[in-house]
Amino acid sequence: MPLLKYNMPDFKEINLQDKKLIESYLFKYGGNSCQHSFAQMYLLKDKYHDLFFEKDGTLFIYRSGLSDEGMRTYLFPFCPEENIPAAVSFLMEDAASFGAGLRLFPITKESVDLLDRYFPGKFDVEESRDYAEYIYSSEKLAYLKGKKMASKRNHINTFNRNYEGRFKVVRFGCEDTPEENKVISDVLAFQSEWLSARERQDLYKELLTEDMHISKALKYRHRLDICGVALYVDDVLEGYTFANPISHNCVDVIAEKGNIEIGGIYQMLNNAFSLLAHERFEFINREEDLGVAGLRKAKLSYKPDILLEKFSATAL
Repeated sequence: MPLLKYNMPDFKEINLQDKKLIESYLFKYGGNSCQHSFAQMYLLKDKYHDLFFEKDGTLFIYRSGLSDEGMRTYLFPFCPEENIPAAVSFLMEDAASFGAGLRLFPITKESVDLLDRYFPGKFDVEESRDYAEYIYSSEKLAYLKGKKMASKRNHINTFNRNYEGRFKVVRFGCEDTPEENKVISDVLAFQSEWLSARERQDLYKELLTEDMHISKALKYRHRLDICGVALYVDDVLEGYTFANPISHNCVDVIAEKGNIEIGGIYQMLNNAFSLLAHERFEFINREEDLGVAGLRKAKLSYKPDILLEKFSATAL
């Protein structure tokens, strides 16, 4: 089969109207990675400045926010395996046309294996442990069966005893209802208070950016297929979480916030959302730990079914 030929493209900004096209590739070739989420690409485009180009059965994503004059960064091409040699060669040519090197980041072990097969010795590959993603069976997180989940069940049982008859879980985003506007208003108010309480923290600027992304996600929740749960205690919202599909069998948790003064709040949020997700999805991606020790410990404590390894590959 002759190699496909791609013309030098005009990479385009990702917008809501591109969702159907881009997700047709991500759902098929994305490997359930949260980095391969249309919603994240759209919501974080002021951070990563992802641009896309699609032609002849291949989707390319250029991460301009992670690039500079000497190195252009792309996601691994989304296409059938027979297109890989031409697609990767095209990215080499595209980077070279700017006098820059080529970096593929972050990529999965499956993509590394494809590079070894079609471009042996042509890439320097390094593992990026901080970007490894934690993927769980939705059934496991929903029902927490077995000895390994005993501590999680204990937290939930304690919460249920302490707040029996005083709490409720409300779903939002799954469908447009009159009650939903009130829930979204409560979530935004909670998020504002949560952020204000951290105004003096070193990472406040990053949290402020995250807050803007959360507000944007909730504004476009129906167009982005976002759904989540809000947890109320004594009719006061004390926590929320929401996610969006990244394939036909996996959902990606985008945000999760709770009042830490409410014991067991995060275990309850995780469980309540997992019960919702289990109705439609086999897996839940709870994203990376980014090297944060406490976050890594918490994610490992739920015993991930898949630790999706991530790598950086630089053309030699």
